[in-house]
Amino acid sequence: MASIVAGHAAAAADRIELGPLATRERAGGAVVLAIPGPIVRVGLSTDPRRLTLSSDGGFHLVDAKTGRDLWRRTHSGDLHVVLEPKDGLSSTRFRVQVASLRDPEEAESLRHRIETETGEVATVTPDPDRHAFRVRVGQAPSREAVQGVEERVRAMGFAETWIVEETTAAGRKVRVRLVDVDYNDLLIDPRTMLALPAAVGKPIEVDGKPYRGAVEIVIPGLARLRAVSVINLEDYLRGVVPHELGPGLYPELEALKAQAVAARTYVVANRGQFAADGYDVCDTPRCQVYEGSKGEDALSDRAVSETAGLVLTYQGQPINALYTATCGGHTEDASNVFSQEKAPYLKGVECYSDETVLASSRRTLRGAPPLPPMTLPDGESIGEGLALLAVLGVLDVDSARPPRMAETVTSLEVAEAVRRALAVVGKPTAAPPLPQGAYPAVADLARYLVTAFAWQDRVDLLMDPRDLPSLLGGSLLAGGAMSGRRESAYLIKEGIFPPRLAAGDDLLAPATRSFL
Repeated sequence: MASIVAGHAAAAADRIELGPLATRERAGGAVVLAIPGPIVRVGLSTDPRRLTLSSDGGFHLVDAKTGRDLWRRTHSGDLHVVLEPKDGLSSTRFRVQVASLRDPEEAESLRHRIETETGEVATVTPDPDRHAFRVRVGQAPSREAVQGVEERVRAMGFAETWIVEETTAAGRKVRVRLVDVDYNDLLIDPRTMLALPAAVGKPIEVDGKPYRGAVEIVIPGLARLRAVSVINLEDYLRGVVPHELGPGLYPELEALKAQAVAARTYVVANRGQFAADGYDVCDTPRCQVYEGSKGEDALSDRAVSETAGLVLTYQGQPINALYTATCGGHTEDASNVFSQEKAPYLKGVECYSDETVLASSRRTLRGAPPLPPMTLPDGESIGEGLALLAVLGVLDVDSARPPRMAETVTSLEVAEAVRRALAVVGKPTAAPPLPQGAYPAVADLARYLVTAFAWQDRVDLLMDPRDLPSLLGGSLLAGGAMSGRRESAYLIKEGIFPPRLAAGDDLLAPATRSFL
């Protein structure tokens, strides 16, 4: 039976040596790399040909072996790192991984069967980190070109296949170009580069995504760029747990603690899995989803800190803590999915379905009853807007029907609708005094609404008297000055009042509900 033990995860006392040239004085002082162990190297999913480094406080880019600055002592702004094959040959190939088996004879037998039935070349490759043998088939220059091979393999009954990208020796003649924000550039020899923040608390960003610790740039097989997040194990988990078990959907501390222990155990058991490529684990669901410091959450941070150093062990060794994000009612024995996983602790158990969890938190939102179609004189439909106001509680549903919209509105009704609208937008719920008269005129209603919603400054700034004829109509401007004209024109312009009053309309006539 697996058990939880403390301290196993912290057994390795990792350090990163920067080399003697890193400690010399420079602008801003010496380069310092303070990452407490144990350290995890996480291979990031980036473009194999180029990536962009940045940091709000600037950053150093040094040779990982000597500590020598590769260009400037401190970089500010974006720095593009571009891999340029000199010979122009493709340096990657795509293949289909069929299985990973413990027994080499079993793997060889499977290879022969795959080759015979597909007509494609298959290989058996040792995987020393997992003490297994990978069986892969096919070879193509792109992921799309090898999909047909994967379909044939799946038709043979192998459901757990995936397409992998391999590096080849074809592109060994390469060079790296550094390009800054001013398009200055520098060619350097291929080497392992290390990017460190120049300011405390300012993470290194890779293609705009922030990462704690440092970032290595490696070139596995001189075939592709690979950014590697170099980080303390516990800080790494802060970028894993909220993306494997979302605190927003499952805000349960004990569940998040269990996830933290499983994630910590997985990475401890699988460190070095991709050692040939310069990192320990990847940042995708193939390993564990890792998003750097983006998306860290206070509740999952607490789960990580309260379980610090705890891992699951079996017979004194960390287990291979495989887990899945979904459950169909019953999990499966790991050995039935991965033939190399024969440990007794990964057994299928009953589990509740995701639908049960979602049903417990599901709520039904009820909208307003459907309203009959309503249009303004110019043909514009206002049914959707009225329905929204009814759902928000600003208007009564009965008041939003065609016969009622043509009726004269009262001052009390205006004041109550304004009070509700102010409450919806988070403004003080006390509306201004009632409009003049029991049945306010259109002009009085306009002045009241402008005052209630504090729009007078906008009216004074935006409404030029020369614009009034186009908004109100000439007949409404006859007879000298009239209070409320500019306010009415503003509300028409903003789509609150019906557009362009008809020639027979009168700003002094009682307003109908259509104006409200």
